[in-house]
Amino acid sequence: MHGYLNTVLRRTGKTLLVEGVTDHSVMTRLKRSRAAKLGSEPDGHIDIVELVQDPSTSGLGKKEVIKTVLREIQQLPPFLQARVIAKLGVLMDREWDDIEVELQLLTPWSAPTQVKPYFVTLGHSVENYFFRLDGIESYLRQQFFLELEQPFFNNLKTRFNQIIAFAATYSLAMRREHWITRGSGLISLEHVEWVGGRYIARGDLSAALMARNLQVPEDFLENININIGTYLEQYHTPEPGRWLCHGHLGEEAIWACVANLVAEHLPTNRIAKDIERGHKDLRFNHALDFMTRETLEDCIPLEHAILWLTAEAA
Repeated sequence: MHGYLNTVLRRTGKTLLVEGVTDHSVMTRLKRSRAAKLGSEPDGHIDIVELVQDPSTSGLGKKEVIKTVLREIQQLPPFLQARVIAKLGVLMDREWDDIEVELQLLTPWSAPTQVKPYFVTLGHSVENYFFRLDGIESYLRQQFFLELEQPFFNNLKTRFNQIIAFAATYSLAMRREHWITRGSGLISLEHVEWVGGRYIARGDLSAALMARNLQVPEDFLENININIGTYLEQYHTPEPGRWLCHGHLGEEAIWACVANLVAEHLPTNRIAKDIERGHKDLRFNHALDFMTRETLEDCIPLEHAILWLTAEAA
C-alpha cells in the first residue's frame, strides 16, 4: 500500500484511482475531451485498482480496495496525509449505498454527497450515465438508419420510461435474489413483452434462470411485474429509475426491451438480435462520444473529477 502511495507522490500531476477498465475508459475519454478544449494534454494519471498490490487488499472486491486505500490514508501522519490528499483522488461506484430499496425505491432518491477528491457516481456505476433516450436514439440512427423508420423512434420515445421501469425493477429483483453475477448476459428480447402499456417479464425468463440452476421463487415474475406497475404509478420520467438500474444487468434489460420493440417493427428478428447482442464496442464508444457532448451538469461528478485531476496540484 505504501508503495502505491509513494508512486502517486512521485508522479508529476495528480492521480485518479478508479475501480475497473470501464471506469478507466470513461474517465480517459472525458480527460481527452478536456485536452481537445485546452489544445494540449493536461497532466493527470488514471489508475485501476489492479495497480494496488498489497497483502491488505488481497481477495477484496474493487470497491473495497479503494476503501482500504482511503482508510490507509487516514492513518498517515497529518503532513503526509495532506500531501497524498492533494495528489490522489478516487471515483467509486455508488451501487445502492444509502438508498433504501426492495423491489422499488422506498424513500425519495437523492444524489450522493461528493467530498472532493473522493467522488461517487450518481447511479449504480458509470454505465448508468449511458441510460438516456437521446444517446440510445443517436446510436440507433447512426448504425441502423437503413432498417429503422420514424414510427419505431416515435414508439421508443413514448415507451422509454417503461423501459427504464422494467430495467430498474429487474435489477432490484436480481439483487434481492443475489443473482447479479449469475444473471449476467441472460436477459433477452424473448423474455420481455409489451402488455397493457408497459414491459413485463415473461415466463421464458424464469425458464432461462432455472437453466442456470437457480432456484426461482414461484412469485418471482409476479413480483417483478407488480412492482413495474407500482413504479410507473409513481414516476413518469426516467428519473430516478435510470440511476437505480444495475450497471450491467440494467443495460442488458434496456437493450432487451429496445430489441423487443425493434422486433415489433421489422419482419425478421435478425436486426433485433443484432441490436441486442452485437456491436458492443461500437455501442460503448458511441456512448462515450455522446457523453462528451453533454453539459457539466449531465455528467456530475465525472466532469468534476476530471477538472480536479487536470488542475495543478496545490
